[in-house]
Amino acid sequence: MNEREVRAAALNLVEESPVMMLGTLGEQGEPHIKAVQLADFEGLNILWISTNTTSEHVTQLERDPRACLYFVHRDTIPWRGLALGGRIEIRRDAEARKRLWVGRRMRALLPLGRHGSGLHSALLRFRMGEVLAIWHQASIRYLSSCPAQGRQP
Repeated sequence: MNEREVRAAALNLVEESPVMMLGTLGEQGEPHIKAVQLADFEGLNILWISTNTTSEHVTQLERDPRACLYFVHRDTIPWRGLALGGRIEIRRDAEARKRLWVGRRMRALLPLGRHGSGLHSALLRFRMGEVLAIWHQASIRYLSSCPAQGRQP
């Protein structure tokens, strides 16, 4: 696979993956990993995550915005996975929630509407800094490190 094919496979994995893990750093720098729900995405560069404002990773991200996302699709043999590194901005504003509300993923996350059960929800805006690795076809492919701006798969 060339780099363009690997990037296309990575985007496909984001679209199809039933599970996404968010890695943040604890107070002493220890890793903290939690399954989260992808709300929406703009290529690999910007990914939106819905979460509760009282969750531990929100507190950690307020202190240190560095994060890692890991997508895995285990319904195929061999498993496929994608690791992305970047930074997260916490968005609690109604405008961000309204913007995402048109997507089917967000409706599933907040079935009572953007003003209903989601009163304690925050959106995490992940900006990719680099693609760390993609595991595909029983091999690991490392993509060249790249800044998020202007790079699409």
